[in-house]
Amino acid sequence: MIKTVEQIDNWLRGAEPGDSITYAKVAFLPQKAPGPLHVRGLAEAGLLALCQKRAPGSVFAYIAQRTRGGAEPKRHPRCGTRSLVAGSAESRFTMAMIADAARLGQRCPTLDEFAAALGLGNVHRVRRLLIGLEEAGEIAIDTHRIGAEAARSMTLLRSGLSTALPPLFRSCAATSPAARVAPARMADSATIGHARGAAGEADADQVLCPAPRPASPASDYGMAA
Repeated sequence: MIKTVEQIDNWLRGAEPGDSITYAKVAFLPQKAPGPLHVRGLAEAGLLALCQKRAPGSVFAYIAQRTRGGAEPKRHPRCGTRSLVAGSAESRFTMAMIADAARLGQRCPTLDEFAAALGLGNVHRVRRLLIGLEEAGEIAIDTHRIGAEAARSMTLLRSGLSTALPPLFRSCAATSPAARVAPARMADSATIGHARGAAGEADADQVLCPAPRPASPASDYGMAA
């Protein structure tokens, strides 16, 4: 369990000096997760004092206590398609996950994997986050299909780093360009990861949408040649 930035700020606005919140209860605290990053920033500003205690089940409880110093944080905009701030902790962490997958030659994370890493309660917020990043020109997300098989790739537009496609799609791209289809925009489809199934059925965390985006030689599969 890891609290989100919004949950932490909502608590902080009503907290009195001495009040505490358990902002994470995990075996290992991901240092780059948005919630813990935000808490450390508030602690550096003098708003919070931090500690941790061992909890049942071989996990640790990470606790923040309201101090008398500092000023209350400003209200953050809700995470939506239009209101997303590209420099937010969630978006930075999301792009870091994409970059890590690309550098390691791995597929793009699924919606569920993004949600778990970000500490978000559901995949709908992840979907809105990714749509906002694409509309802001930070990432490109492409869909590729071969028969009933479908896969997604993500590209960080500033660096050109792209996540890998499954071997089936890589070999097809190298031997039979005609088998490829025009990528579909994430803003239209909101689908992440690798889909499999007859008659276009998708994995549980995916919603396949056929809206096409014209491909260019430099952006086939959303990956570098």
